[in-house]
Amino acid sequence: MIIVGDSYCSKSETGSWIAQLNVKTTTLGRPGHSNWDVYQRLKTLAPQRAIINFTHPQRLPYSLTSGVEEMKNTSLARHQKAERLNLEVSRLIVKTWTEAFIWSPFPHYEHFDGVCYIPLYEENEMYKTGEFRVEKDDRYPFNHLTLKGNQQLADIVNSTYLKES
Repeated sequence: MIIVGDSYCSKSETGSWIAQLNVKTTTLGRPGHSNWDVYQRLKTLAPQRAIINFTHPQRLPYSLTSGVEEMKNTSLARHQKAERLNLEVSRLIVKTWTEAFIWSPFPHYEHFDGVCYIPLYEENEMYKTGEFRVEKDDRYPFNHLTLKGNQQLADIVNSTYLKES
């Protein structure tokens, strides 16, 4: 099963939520990717059962930046056009990838049709520290989550989406 998204789904080592899934996976997640980038990866594939992680909507397409820090910290990323583009492609992905499990930890998707909002407040670097660091932080070893958070996310996906297969 393919997994596509940003840095929340880029690590599949032992201990990560991806390694704990009850299915063989191919991880296509990339740190710093926007929903536009996710869409570009998906449009080369036929819609199928998959796990898709939506990113923060105020993020520029990765190809327009010189790296993760510029992608997040530029005023352009916070521009309404960037957010509108990411939300439009999010709706298109939900409409097209009807058999996929689409989730996000970002509050923009709390009431977004077709997206499972999974914040994991106590185990998520974004909510506990208020920022993401590029350098390694042992408290959040995989995908911006603690070991407990990785287990919790795997449990949610295994007991809901993968239980159906």
